[in-house]
Amino acid sequence: MSETDDLQDILKDSTRLIRAGQAAEAATLLAAVPESERTELVAMLLGTAHFQAGNLGEAQNVFEWMTRRFPLEVDAWVNLGCVLSRQEEFRKAVDVLRRAVQRNKRCAEAWYNLGIAQKGLKSDTMAISAYKEALRLRPDFADAMMNLGRIYLERNSLQQAQKCFLDVLKIRPGYKRAEAHLEKVRSQQQQRRKTASPFGRLVDLEQLEKSTAGNPEQRRQVSAAVRQAERDLCREVSRGVRAVARQIATQLDPLLRDQLHGVERLLIDADARIRDNSAVQDLQTTTRKLRNGHETITAALARVRSHLAESEALK
Repeated sequence: MSETDDLQDILKDSTRLIRAGQAAEAATLLAAVPESERTELVAMLLGTAHFQAGNLGEAQNVFEWMTRRFPLEVDAWVNLGCVLSRQEEFRKAVDVLRRAVQRNKRCAEAWYNLGIAQKGLKSDTMAISAYKEALRLRPDFADAMMNLGRIYLERNSLQQAQKCFLDVLKIRPGYKRAEAHLEKVRSQQQQRRKTASPFGRLVDLEQLEKSTAGNPEQRRQVSAAVRQAERDLCREVSRGVRAVARQIATQLDPLLRDQLHGVERLLIDADARIRDNSAVQDLQTTTRKLRNGHETITAALARVRSHLAESEALK
């Protein structure tokens, strides 16, 4: 039997062992192949066997060797990033997975694993962008959709989380984890409705009567003109705050997230940096508008506080 036949037998037997859940035995079989004779497939199976057997250090060594020996092999970079994330070396994982994306921008697995690493670094916005890119490339990527929904749930974006989990169930009907998270969303939505803002309630006139009847001096005597001026001020401030708040809301989602995603892609894609840097300019414009909006609202509320202080002094 030739060396080629021997290698084919090793590949066949190791694949069977991995599928049978005997990853450690497969790793032992594959490790017998000398480094000088390792093909991409042998190395990939060896790293996978070590990973499934829980030997993360050995898996890392194999995939690092692959990135040196076969630097254009995107799967080696993706798997190395996955192993690093599993060991909670998230910053290293991000660097490795960005290299994977540089080699193949259409690799959904690379974007998915990049999302996991960014989430590990608590960079939720970047993780959302990575998961969205993975889903753009592969709309039926249930694991990416699941992880995206979990981030939205953590951020109390309940409608977006609900949509994600419903989409997961369309892809994987009966998936227990998605059903459990969907139940969490519905429970929080119900709780939110119970604790809704009371600003729309009318004043309890009986309580108001009791609180002021015993001490008429608590009532500030003002003229009709003053009262009208106060109403006009409240309306003016309210209109201004609402207008600015609406502008801020339109900037936040999805515009701001999309622009952050564009900057993330610039960091990864050298060609894009040379071709177009408008993403950075767009993000600067948006953040400047948000800052201006914050200053406008702060100034409006300061006017109200000042007026209340003057009113208090007139009591």
